[in-house]
Amino acid sequence: MDKNVKHIAYYTRKVAEQGAIHPAKRDGRWFHRHKRLLNYKKALHARISKEV
Repeated sequence: MDKNVKHIAYYTRKVAEQGAIHPAKRDGRWFHRHKRLLNYKKALHARISKEV
């Protein structure tokens, strides 16, 4: 369980870093990467919620 919590914390931090990028510096890859990070974080959170 502790490992899963660390994964969620890591990806939460990565999503926050992605959101902190100035809008002018966002390109097409940024949107794809951001969406993938959010989806991964949601899936991981859902999996942990089922375990508890």
